[in-house]
Amino acid sequence: MAARTPRPPVQQALPMDLPVQAPEALMRALFERRWSRWHRARTYEEAVADPTTRRLLELAVAHGARHALPGATGRR
Repeated sequence: MAARTPRPPVQQALPMDLPVQAPEALMRALFERRWSRWHRARTYEEAVADPTTRRLLELAVAHGARHALPGATGRR
């Protein structure tokens, strides 16, 4: 009886995720959508020039990404 050669393993097909928006784009969108109404800086560039505001935007985007639910509308 001849020895059988093992078949090469088949890699499981994984679903392709859509590319995630860059954090910079998310920060800009958040600033323009919500923060620009009350923030003292009139443009996004002015706002991120301040290190505190930049960090707060980064944290807000990170927080939103962690707590985003699939299918959630964001409004209650």
